[in-house]
Amino acid sequence: VVLLDLSHSPEPRHVLSRHSLPITDLHCGHMGAQARVATSSLDQTVKVWELSSGELLLSVLFDMEIMSVTFDPSEYFLFCGGRDGNIFQVSLCSQVST
Repeated sequence: VVLLDLSHSPEPRHVLSRHSLPITDLHCGHMGAQARVATSSLDQTVKVWELSSGELLLSVLFDMEIMSVTFDPSEYFLFCGGRDGNIFQVSLCSQVST
């Protein structure tokens, strides 16, 4: 959302520059100030960011270019569409055991 003020150009709040190739899709969650943003890229990664701080929360590497990305309504899963038409599901709530 941009408040149009013709006296100056708007400045970005965050620059999401951790992809090495162009971003193909961006999806913003529905959690208001706590929202997360997911980006997909031709660099075969999907990245999840915290909207309020711009901090990178998660990076997932795939075997192919990812063309689209979205969260499920509860934001427990991330769905990533590959160039070949496959859809990958990534759990955002699973715990990693060590």
